[in-house]
Parts: sequence; structure tokens; C-alpha cells
Amino acid sequence: MILDTGASGTVITQKMASSLGVIPVGKAKANTASAKGVEFPIGYVKSIQVDGARVNQVGVAIAGPELEVGLLGQDFFSNYDITIKRNLIEFHPRTESPTNFGESGQAVPIFPKPSRYAESP
Repeated sequence: MILDTGASGTVITQKMASSLGVIPVGKAKANTASAKGVEFPIGYVKSIQVDGARVNQVGVAIAGPELEVGLLGQDFFSNYDITIKRNLIEFHPRTESPTNFGESGQAVPIFPKPSRYAESP
């Protein structure tokens, strides 16, 4: 999945939805980078976890067949301060003091982008 700082919600691919057994329970319209008012089926996943960062019972949009990679939105990372480096994204649980991260943050390595993405749930 791609960390999308401009996305308010998480979007999964149809292949991911099928693998995870996500059942659409409704529809929602959203504006994307390429179109306005796009309608997406909406379902729920039990949890999303990246290293130690985790959220439970997350509503997700299920993309059309043109999307090959999911988008991790603010509904996942809104409770974390994020540091983005060249090949590393760090999730730090948000604290009262925005300048005091301590050593409790989680780091997620980012590998060089392959020519085709391999998806796994």
C-alpha cells in the first residue's frame, strides 16, 4: 500500500477486498486526484497494521479495477506523527508534546519501487 497524506480514507484494491473477504455494506462518493464524485463501494476490515501502528474496525473504500495498489489514508495514521525519509516512514504515537517523540515510534522500511506491484493482504 501507498501512504497517501492527501487521502482522508483508506482505499483497497478489488483483489485485496476479495482476499480479505470484505463485503460491501454501502457506497460513498469521493473526490480523487483524477476525478470528482467517484462512487466507491464501502466495507470494513477488522484491523490495519503496519509494524506496531494499528487501527481496528476500519471502513475502507474498494477501488475499481484500475487501481493496482491500495492507499493508506488519514483514517489509519491520524493518531500518529509521521516522519518520511528517503527509504523509511516512521509512525510515532501522537503525544501531548509534538516535539517529544521519544524512542517509542515505529519505523516501516520502504523498498525500491518495483516495475509491477505484488499485492498481499
